[in-house]
Amino acid sequence: MRKKVNTVGIIGCGWLGTALAKQLIATNQNVLATTEHDKSADKLVKQGISANKLTLPTVLSVEKLAESTIFSATQLVICIPPRLKRGQDDYPEKIKQLVTAAEISDVEHIILISSTAVYNGLSGKVNEQHAFDFTADKVKVMHEAEQALLTFTGQTNIIRLSGLIGPERHPGRFLSAEKAVANPDGLVNLIHQTDAVGIIEALLLRQSEPSLNKAIFNGVSEAHPTRERFYQKAAKALDLPQPNFIRTSDEPLSVLPKEVEGDKVQRELNYQFVYNDLLAWLTA
Repeated sequence: MRKKVNTVGIIGCGWLGTALAKQLIATNQNVLATTEHDKSADKLVKQGISANKLTLPTVLSVEKLAESTIFSATQLVICIPPRLKRGQDDYPEKIKQLVTAAEISDVEHIILISSTAVYNGLSGKVNEQHAFDFTADKVKVMHEAEQALLTFTGQTNIIRLSGLIGPERHPGRFLSAEKAVANPDGLVNLIHQTDAVGIIEALLLRQSEPSLNKAIFNGVSEAHPTRERFYQKAAKALDLPQPNFIRTSDEPLSVLPKEVEGDKVQRELNYQFVYNDLLAWLTA
């Protein structure tokens, strides 16, 4: 079989995937992309990104799916959203189909962009080694999808991204000033788009290192201000009315707010955050 040309395929090339594609193209890397809708694919093509429509889960056989252009890539980055808030539970099935097709087409490396939502129900400091609280259905769905990815026989990685902010996603617009907002003392777990792309790129460049195979990384900035402090400052940065936080008497005082730790990417990938202090970014 002819050796493939090194190419990165981005499955689900939306807000984050587009930023990743542009960064890779800027460094002269070959990029392919998919999106769910023809109009979105056309928009990507107009931006210089080779893109095609791919709807998941598919009714195609996995053999037919494997013939899709995206599987000619040597590395895949799966950025499809779980859409758990919409009541969908087919996310694991989508990942299973992609993994099976990737096996057939000899993809070498897959990165799954997961979410720190998998830590739902936990408190205090949490890292990649923590056991999950499966009380919530979304945790079960996210975990099943991650496990499906880890069955791939090539190189695999999982990046659990926290809340994404950046261009067109300014946190000052996340909370309304018209409604009372609970949990003012909760901690902010967010990451800037630039650093999310940077972490993905760092893993793509180290695809052949056995020590990193099946490694899981949290993608989150180091600063964890309280929700009240951060979102009031975010609103102020845009000259918007500040959100009105309230403290309720039924909030358990003994439960520590959740703080997702992200130092593993710095230790094992030598990644240096561009926006590690998001409070400073707000006023930059």
